[in-house]
Amino acid sequence: MEKLRSSEEQHRSTLDRQHRFLLVGVVCLVTVVALESTAIGTVMPIVEEDLGALALYGWVFSAFYLGTLIGVVVGGRAVDRVRPIGPMMIGVVMFVAGLVVAFAPRLTRGSDQAETRMS
Repeated sequence: MEKLRSSEEQHRSTLDRQHRFLLVGVVCLVTVVALESTAIGTVMPIVEEDLGALALYGWVFSAFYLGTLIGVVVGGRAVDRVRPIGPMMIGVVMFVAGLVVAFAPRLTRGSDQAETRMS
């Protein structure tokens, strides 16, 4: 009976109650990264039209995937040393900070346009 119990412990599922929160978090983060990659591919033709720099078109994708590769390697090493929640939360905070920096000019431009319309 003891041998059976240890065999059951070895075959725990990722859908167990203990791992469910982590599984949902990882699936959400993978979805966010996939959407971000799709967004870059979608917006690049518009950016190229505005800037007219077709020679630099491929560098955007190279920089994105290079950053992803470095993040995976650094994050993987950090997860090996400490619990996974710390590096994961640092990555989420950095992602949100990047979104804030990227959208800050739009937010201020939008409020300036609203003030211009009112006057």
